[in-house]
Amino acid sequence: MMRRCRPRALLVPRSSRWFGVLALVLVLIAGVAFEVGQQTPPPPAAAASVSTDGLAARVVPRTERAALEQAAGAATIPQFGAPAAPPARTTARVQAGASLTLDEFFVHVPPTIRGRLRVLVALHGMGGAGQPFCEGILARTDSEQWLVVAPTYPYGDWRDPNTVMREESARFIPRLHQFLAELPDRTGLDVEPRAVLLGYSRGAQLAQRFAMVYPEQTRAVAAISAGTYTLPFSSLEVDGQSVRLNYPFGIADLRERFGREFQPAALRDIPFWIGVGANDNNPADLPRQWDPYLGTTRVERAQTFARRVAELGAPVELTVFEGMDHAIGDEVRLKALDFLASVR
Repeated sequence: MMRRCRPRALLVPRSSRWFGVLALVLVLIAGVAFEVGQQTPPPPAAAASVSTDGLAARVVPRTERAALEQAAGAATIPQFGAPAAPPARTTARVQAGASLTLDEFFVHVPPTIRGRLRVLVALHGMGGAGQPFCEGILARTDSEQWLVVAPTYPYGDWRDPNTVMREESARFIPRLHQFLAELPDRTGLDVEPRAVLLGYSRGAQLAQRFAMVYPEQTRAVAAISAGTYTLPFSSLEVDGQSVRLNYPFGIADLRERFGREFQPAALRDIPFWIGVGANDNNPADLPRQWDPYLGTTRVERAQTFARRVAELGAPVELTVFEGMDHAIGDEVRLKALDFLASVR
């Protein structure tokens, strides 16, 4: 008779059991690590910053930036010895046809922009303002595709040479120079480096003097009914004696006032148009300090200034309007703008 044998349990040493548990834990850890390694980390969130001109600049992740550069044909950083890529053109930040105010300057953009823009600086007279002074010329400047810049300046006593000197040397002329230099960056527009200047009365004086101080920024000057002028000389013979002509009579102390020397060769490259009414001839309307150098009336002073500028070698044209007193009308504006348009 056979005896049924019960199967005997497999006995595993205690040390071997701990070894197996450890191996199982290691396998589980490796699997978790593998799954974590297969997950792609999310791209960093795109942040936004604000640039100095107020436009939002988006920070693009590296991988996205590379794709965008490839799609747009962006130039990569050149290697050592390779030619650098040309700088990108400035993008316009103002719309065609826009009128805006930048600090004390009224700026009008022509409705059509094709290529580089000519800048016309319009300078108002006593008690005026930039934008109203431009109202009568914008139709013409738009047709010429000129960018108009017109400051509003709080003129002081124009009859006092010391006041004129302080205002123009400390503020008006350097400020206009600075604004014209900054204009391309502030607007994003491609503009000619030399502006044409149109001024009436006190503004005509300022236009003429700006050309004396910054001829490299001046293409042409149209001065209407100025009461005084600054002669392009350091001295002048008066009654047989040599008289030193300090600013605003002349340019003897130009370096002291503006930190730069007078440049007669550069001034010879600037065409001047001088307009005045034939009836604008009352000596009581003018300060007397300029009499020995220019004459006693606006007509006589315009004639003297035109003659002196011609003596220096600069092109100059004088127009005396019959029947007109101290005023600026459509005929005068048309003549001045025709002159500025003829300068190339």
